[in-house]
Amino acid sequence: MVLFGVMLFSAAAFAIELDPAKANGLVGEQEDGYLGAVVVNTEVMILIDDINAKRKAKYQELANNNNIELKQVEILGG
Repeated sequence: MVLFGVMLFSAAAFAIELDPAKANGLVGEQEDGYLGAVVVNTEVMILIDDINAKRKAKYQELANNNNIELKQVEILGG
């Protein structure tokens, strides 16, 4: 339950930057818990790389804290 709550909080922290990109159809959520490009341009790819790196770091932290594999957290994030 703690894992799920932390994941919701971390997603909300990114929402301010993501909302305009999502609303404009530039990025979308993938099944693996990471962002993907709908429209490919430099600005979109910089945003995606930044958010996905932050998500991966948080996912790895959650995996380490819960003694589970990164892949398991990625599945929960998706």
